[in-house]
Amino acid sequence: MRVGVLGISYKSSELFLREQFTRACQRCFHDESAIAKQCEIVLLTTCHRTEIYFSAEDLAEAHSHLLTVLRLEIEIPFEHNLYSYFSAECFMHLALVTSGLDSVILAESEIQRQVKEAYGKACLERELPHAIHFMFQKSLKIGKWARSVLPKLTGQESLELLVFHLSKILIDDIDKARLFFVGNSEINRKIIDHFYRNAQCDMTLCTRSPHSAKEIADHYKMDLKDW
Repeated sequence: MRVGVLGISYKSSELFLREQFTRACQRCFHDESAIAKQCEIVLLTTCHRTEIYFSAEDLAEAHSHLLTVLRLEIEIPFEHNLYSYFSAECFMHLALVTSGLDSVILAESEIQRQVKEAYGKACLERELPHAIHFMFQKSLKIGKWARSVLPKLTGQESLELLVFHLSKILIDDIDKARLFFVGNSEINRKIIDHFYRNAQCDMTLCTRSPHSAKEIADHYKMDLKDW
């Protein structure tokens, strides 16, 4: 199985380096990138991880080539914060990621959607080999199966409901809380909506693009801060 992954996550690195790595990957492996087509890449980017899944006849050579490209984009040392898996170990890693068993919140469901979207986007942009198709399709199936047979882990709660419940435990009076959200992500928007409908919190949203978040901030009566 000629597949590999090169990645960085909340387990291996602080946020600053993860952001540097993510931006470098987006510059190097965008839709029209020759490198992305050459290495048959699927780029998975979430709040807590960025991973480059690739396939090649010589995995070691492809892995080295990806690192060389990234070194030209990232000025600070980063290699020791990365992890790599090949062949069956790569398949196992993606299955764990898709199932939410490698997430900050165990068995959360958002990652299943993010993996599916990353795979679907790559399918539209470039020809992918059988090994990549097999690995992603099987991992998505495993993720769906895992959530159906592990009710004690997944329960019936969404991520936003779980965050809300944890906040009520940690904060004495949730209605008097001042909450600071970093990033205008889809996950944050779901959490903001849940707090808005169920509490009277003072909420602030910080984002790199305040203009694009103005409508959301106005709707939820939030303060809006530039990054």
